[in-house]
Amino acid sequence: MVGSLRSQIVDALWSTGIGPGVSVWVVLDAARDHRIYGAVDGSRLNRCCLYSGVLPWQMQMAAPYLLELERDHRFTKFLIDEGWGNGWGVFLRTGASIKQLRRHLHGLLLARDERGGRFLFRWYDPRVLRAYLPTSEPGELEQFYGPVQSWALEGEDRELVDYLYDGRQLIASTRSAGFAGGRSGPSRREQGRVSNPDQSQGMMTVRNAQMKVLAVAARQVFERRASDHLASFFPDLPECADRRQLLARVRRGVEEARLYGIESERDLLRWLNVAAALGEDFAENPRYPWAARVLSSPLSPSSKMERLSKTALEVVHDLEMVPTEPPVGSSGGEFPDDEVPREDEELEEEDF
Repeated sequence: MVGSLRSQIVDALWSTGIGPGVSVWVVLDAARDHRIYGAVDGSRLNRCCLYSGVLPWQMQMAAPYLLELERDHRFTKFLIDEGWGNGWGVFLRTGASIKQLRRHLHGLLLARDERGGRFLFRWYDPRVLRAYLPTSEPGELEQFYGPVQSWALEGEDRELVDYLYDGRQLIASTRSAGFAGGRSGPSRREQGRVSNPDQSQGMMTVRNAQMKVLAVAARQVFERRASDHLASFFPDLPECADRRQLLARVRRGVEEARLYGIESERDLLRWLNVAAALGEDFAENPRYPWAARVLSSPLSPSSKMERLSKTALEVVHDLEMVPTEPPVGSSGGEFPDDEVPREDEELEEEDF
């Protein structure tokens, strides 16, 4: 990114509604790029991890991190130059302390649907947040914003989008590429509604209508993560030369996996790993009869994928088709994958 565009983004982050005692913060998803964790760790900025407890190194390198940014700090320059447009995280403005802010944001990591089922809410992905905020009712916005004054994130076309909630309505302000002007105004869905502060207590509930919107965003997020993953760990795949072809390969793999009841993101990523190593037809290829036996067994989907992944690794290990050292997000004895925190451990409430 050229310095002039970086300067415009920095100016926008530090000038829009900034008052005395208000700081600019960022929540970064370290799983988005292998460079993020090292940069966060070496930044010496005011920072913390949003997950709780003592984390294994794989989780540390794939967790969300909260940092208080400094306008002219080298980390800020690195973050915008390398991360803008790549979905690394979301920015926010607040006068709250890191303790207050971390407690609030930690509480947003788990949400429930209308049936009471809990799920990990990856709101710190800009594609998810820009889908969630415009669909939210005033009481939901009250709960989500908490001590946050405004959110700022990259748009679909790399523009900067500010979301301010004034207690009655959500106001979105967009600055297009180059920041030569922009547009702003209340979200039509929220205009004129009055917030209900009583809804700001307890775990967030995501309504069915929102779940449908978030499902589309989540699918896009996963497809991008999976494409990045294959490009990083299987760069010799022919599709890696063309992003559209690589995305098509991911979608084919997901459709095939779901025919066998494979649904979770982690298991789908394992399927894509095996397909990258053995070929997309591995499930029916007579060279690998063990794959068909595993897939037709009464094992759970996760157990099936664990067995497939480990057996495939043994088959191709001598061909040096996978890394010899476990990379970020992997565990020994399997292909690399993305770690997902367990709700009952890493996300427990704790005193900060």
